[in-house]
Amino acid sequence: MLYLAQVQTHVPAQAAISVVMLARQEESGKWTVPTPSEMTLAMPSDVAQTQWHKGMLVIVRLDAQAKCTEMQDAIPFVLQLFASNELSSTLEDVHEIEQWRQELTLKSQEMSMKMLELATRRERLGIEETDLAMRQKQLEVAEAELNQQRQQFATQQMAASKPASSD
Repeated sequence: MLYLAQVQTHVPAQAAISVVMLARQEESGKWTVPTPSEMTLAMPSDVAQTQWHKGMLVIVRLDAQAKCTEMQDAIPFVLQLFASNELSSTLEDVHEIEQWRQELTLKSQEMSMKMLELATRRERLGIEETDLAMRQKQLEVAEAELNQQRQQFATQQMAASKPASSD
């Protein structure tokens, strides 16, 4: 299995190296980030003589018994990974997510505009309802005045049509 690790200590005379495992390549080829764990590995003799510095990123291949079979500087591997399709598919995913975000932002803005239009219409409708209620009251007052004038007129007509009594 392939790991991305960071060198902690390297003792060439003992052919041992202490590393922190940062990422693991699964069988599917995808990389996962497990909980970082420090391991001391016995190294093959050809690898043990290489100068591994503290903090250096390395690619470590372990066999089924978790023995180090290969170790190399991670920089070329990481650069190759960035240049591979995995990165471009990730970039495509990022681009697609950005497009979705922009579409959602646009839809949100459209929804806000519609809500604002609806609120404006409701406000206008409320003003018109108030105006209509005021006109209705004015009509009721005018109707009451007209009825009162009709009664006065009818009373005057009745009074005028009665013969005057002589005393």
